Amino acid sequence: MEIKNKILNEFFKIILFGFSSYILGLIRFSIPGLESTTSDFREIPLLISIFHVSNPISLIIMSLITSLDFITQHTFTQTFISHAFALTVSWYIFKFIKTKKRSYYISGFIWLSYVTIYYFIFLVPAIIISYEISDIYIDTPFWLSFQKFIFSLRFEIIATSLITSLYLIQLKIRKELIKQKDYLETAVRERTDELESANEELVSINEELISANETMSDKNEIINKQNIDLQNTLNNLKEAQIQLLHAEKMASLGTLTAGVAHEINNPLNFILGSYHALEEYFKNYGSQDTKKTTFLLESIKTGIERTSEIVKGLNQFSRSNKTLDEDCELQPIIENCLVMLNNPFRHRINIIKNYDPEINYIKGNIGKLHQVFMNIIFNAIQAIDDEGEIIITTKKINTNVHIEISDNGCGIDKNNLPKIADPFFTTKDSGKGIGLGLSISYSIIKEHKGEISFESELNKGTKVLIVIPVNLNYDPKN
Repeated sequence: MEIKNKILNEFFKIILFGFSSYILGLIRFSIPGLESTTSDFREIPLLISIFHVSNPISLIIMSLITSLDFITQHTFTQTFISHAFALTVSWYIFKFIKTKKRSYYISGFIWLSYVTIYYFIFLVPAIIISYEISDIYIDTPFWLSFQKFIFSLRFEIIATSLITSLYLIQLKIRKELIKQKDYLETAVRERTDELESANEELVSINEELISANETMSDKNEIINKQNIDLQNTLNNLKEAQIQLLHAEKMASLGTLTAGVAHEINNPLNFILGSYHALEEYFKNYGSQDTKKTTFLLESIKTGIERTSEIVKGLNQFSRSNKTLDEDCELQPIIENCLVMLNNPFRHRINIIKNYDPEINYIKGNIGKLHQVFMNIIFNAIQAIDDEGEIIITTKKINTNVHIEISDNGCGIDKNNLPKIADPFFTTKDSGKGIGLGLSISYSIIKEHKGEISFESELNKGTKVLIVIPVNLNYDPKN
């Protein structure tokens, strides 16, 4: 069964990347200044597939698929052979690179450099040689053919290098995040087992003491007091453990998100500079297709702005300030959380926002409020299996701000509703939560002198109401 699953998985990758490359190969575009030639982005899925396939045979099959559109041009065999050769060599080179432990940005830079080598040393020479063997460029010297190919592919080489390098960086970042998540879940399970074992020992000791002193009524009061003290100590230890785990988690996430935001800014500034240069170039020298050029420049600008919003959200989430006297803008905080959670609900969940324009600032901690709304909105997203909607409403009532977040997801059983803010209690499947999100959110709201309440009905949805005072009258000494 395991072998069958591996074969099916490899077949799926071949179909996905092979036909993606074939489709991108059909979308050809002309190069400014060299309108007689055309280029495409068929290499992007092929180079990305190198990170995922388990053997070079899959790459050879994908080379066959992506070359199908050259059958009518009588260059199918040459295109297939040159791609199969270049991709097979690249697979073995990446296999060697992968064995070396490097940071994600160094790996991205190495791959950025390699893609240029891929075109200059492997792909273009292989194409020219296969063409000359087939008498296609028999009257053209090798060097002139090489220059013509490289010049016609210059934009394709730049775009392919940047896109595949950024993909490799995010792939490494994702693996690092999964590794951190697994580590935190393992630590929580181990510490929970230790607490449960200690609790069982304490319960056993208490039962022995009660049994041994049943006839000693004069010592019952002392024993009961000891039991209460032990239980309080256990509760304090459990609360301290939650705070420790939360601090460790936020420290790790803060460092990681701050690093990711910084590293994304570097290629983003490169792309932004290129955008302004292209905009100035077309402004000064014009374009043969102004409408298309303007559309492409606007698309690049939209992508840059979108990425900048994500980086801004990451920076806000990773703030390490511990005081509660910051001026917090409620609407931007919620919007930052929605930006960072965009991928799980995009195209399937409708977000309805009803913001009160009279709410300006409230006193509190920006980073901690990000955590609260991130946890609650993420729970709402996970509660919706297919399509649905989430309604976010804010309004100011007297000296308090009311934030209501409701969804039409699966809801919570009424027997579980009183326990959802308890530490380590969760109704999610294994691996999807450890039961600390709402507990930590409850503690943060209490720190802000606020209240949080839950209403839910099974298979109909859940509503969370948060009430926070506008001014905390915060005293750092307390």
